[in-house]
Amino acid sequence: MPTWLLVVLVFLIGGVVGWVLARNRAARRARR
Repeated sequence: MPTWLLVVLVFLIGGVVGWVLARNRAARRARR
């Protein structure tokens, strides 16, 4: 696997995880 592909995968996964966590935090705050 080329190094750039590994970097892209890590970046995408990290971005998605961060986005989901931020959405969950905002949803929890709005629900209360």
